[in-house]
Parts: sequence; C-alpha cells; structure tokens
Amino acid sequence: MAHKRPWHCYSKWTRRPYQHKRSSNHRREYARGGAQSKIVRFWGGAKETPWEKFELVVGLKVNRQIQISSNTLEAVRITINGVLQRKL
Repeated sequence: MAHKRPWHCYSKWTRRPYQHKRSSNHRREYARGGAQSKIVRFWGGAKETPWEKFELVVGLKVNRQIQISSNTLEAVRITINGVLQRKL
C-alpha cells in the first residue's frame, strides 16, 4: 500500500502535480486526473435552517492558496464535533 507524501510536498502550489519518475514515457509523467473526494459530509447541523439564524457559524478562511487534504478536513470536522459535544 502506498504511503502519504509528507506535507512539504504539498505546501506550495507552484507546479502541475507529478507522479514518481517511473514511467518510461514522460508524457504520462504528469498526473491528469484526481481521485474522488473522501469527504462524506460537507455540511452539518440543521440544513433547513438559514445560517443567519445560528448563534455561531464556523468557517475556514486561508490567506494564501494552499492545498488541504481530505484527511485534514475530516480530522478538523471530527475535532470540532467532539469539542461541541463536550461543551454543549
């Protein structure tokens, strides 16, 4: 099974994504497609209620263009849900 690449491989978004240099044909060297999203749930809570009626809305805002893995977003979601369950 393949291992995850370290974060420094994805911290800057300057070039096209590439695969390891194993291919004999260098035209196939660049990754053309992406995997399906592993995130199952993008929204949580009462979806019918407009977000303006909530007392607190939590969002993610970044100052520069970065790549965030689906594992990271899922870990953040689980952590926030755990803290909310303990506090409420």
